[in-house]
Amino acid sequence: MKTGWTKESCISLITLIVYIAGAVIAGMALNVYINQAEELKKQSKIQIELSLRTAENAVYEMTAKEEYLMAFFADPPDKDFSFADAQKYVNLFLEKNSFDGWNNAEELLNRLYDPNDNFHDPNKVRLRKAFDLAEHLLYLLQDAHSSYQANILCEAQYETWIAYVDDMGFNPLFLAALYFGHSSGYISKDFAIHIKERLLRNDVNKQSAGIIYKKLLQEDWIDGLGKRGYNDHMKISSKN
Repeated sequence: MKTGWTKESCISLITLIVYIAGAVIAGMALNVYINQAEELKKQSKIQIELSLRTAENAVYEMTAKEEYLMAFFADPPDKDFSFADAQKYVNLFLEKNSFDGWNNAEELLNRLYDPNDNFHDPNKVRLRKAFDLAEHLLYLLQDAHSSYQANILCEAQYETWIAYVDDMGFNPLFLAALYFGHSSGYISKDFAIHIKERLLRNDVNKQSAGIIYKKLLQEDWIDGLGKRGYNDHMKISSKN
């Protein structure tokens, strides 16, 4: 009877050792990959949060530089919203007089950016700056929404951002920014669906949209995303 290792058993043992070593190395490599992925996610989260805070700080800087822009954060009316209220909230940005000649978000933008309609009027200059602020906030919220979808922001963190809509969704200039971003295709479909749902669950916001941006209340609103190009909207002046 033979004893000891045969050639075949030695080969089998070596093969087993190689497999085990390979598995150990693969496990170590996987662990390193997971750690690196977690670190990258952590760094990405930090960068995203920093980016959002930087964008928010830009809002504070804009309102500090032009104090009348604080009118954007005026409290909503404590009664049913009317077109007279919409005009009032637009006029809050003005130094004097009132801004008339519009009935909805699209007409408001047409008046603000028509180069043949007293483009440099001080009231228009103020309202275009207010519209810039509205756009800045809209795309800040879209960035927060994208980060939430990517699991970079948790639900509680995201809520601190999207809550802006509850407070300013009724403002005609914010609705004008939403109108322009939607019809120009500057906002994503997911964000469009989400912000519509969020905005319309607030009674005052819904009433304002029903006056200023009626299409938002239509079931097929999302289908119009990006259907109008930038140059199709209005007569944009290169001086803006």
